[in-house]
Amino acid sequence: MPLILRLPNRIPAGVCVPDVVENLRIAPTILDLLGFPPLPTHQGDSLAGLALGRPEEERPAVSEFEDLILTLRTKDYRLVHNPRERHVPWINNFERCGRDGYIVLQYGRKELYDLRLDPCEQENIAGERPDVVRWLLFMLGEWRKKYKWDFGGKGKSFVDEALIEQLQSLGYLGTG
Repeated sequence: MPLILRLPNRIPAGVCVPDVVENLRIAPTILDLLGFPPLPTHQGDSLAGLALGRPEEERPAVSEFEDLILTLRTKDYRLVHNPRERHVPWINNFERCGRDGYIVLQYGRKELYDLRLDPCEQENIAGERPDVVRWLLFMLGEWRKKYKWDFGGKGKSFVDEALIEQLQSLGYLGTG
């Protein structure tokens, strides 16, 4: 999906960046472009440099599904890391070329797709390219360390106790 940014007199018209980026960078970007510092809870960094036409070193984009499956995407490859072999419900299968007809997407433990040769992700080449799988898993491990991310980590609270108490006193959260 493309990300389109428009801010007259700040972002030059017609800048097209082919880089793959993470969604967690969008909020810090908006704040940065409006002149505000990032919030301490934001994990990503600003894309303002890219939007203003300054290149940055290519880096992978990671996405997760319910703390169960991680996907690492580079310009050339997509790695799906699903160590517990969880299934992903899919609502509109018609939009997924090559996977229509499934009610649930069933990913193996490790799937690798060469997006240059197989943009519809038809052929899992993880067994044929263990070197690429190892390299992408290493990058995924670095991302996990950076963000202290773990499989099945849902339910962890990143809200401090004072805010929880304040929300409880206002009736927004139950007590105990």
